[in-house]
Amino acid sequence: MTWTAVKIRSLCERTGTTDPRRRPDLAFRYIDISGIDRDLKRIGTAAEVMGADAPSRARQVVKARDVLVSTVRPNLNAVAMVPDDLDGEVASTGFCILRAMEQVLDPRFLFYFTR
Repeated sequence: MTWTAVKIRSLCERTGTTDPRRRPDLAFRYIDISGIDRDLKRIGTAAEVMGADAPSRARQVVKARDVLVSTVRPNLNAVAMVPDDLDGEVASTGFCILRAMEQVLDPRFLFYFTR
């Protein structure tokens, strides 16, 4: 069997952004790099924040099964997969959000690969 080398971006979908401050009275859960449990490779905490109090880095909309890879201090290997209960929430711009095209790549393999 021969494997073809491809860039990860060719196997991932584009993700969306938002500005929670435009809806100051709406609460959302914010996933920050400090909320990643680096040993267990999962999201340990996601703070509930009102739109009016949203940090400037709260911009990336995540979906269940997205893979979050910290671009800040990458040597710490803060990587996690978004669980179902955080679908539609907001993550820091300090993450690279990898959303696998599920018809060609299983998100669990992508998560395993990035770990």
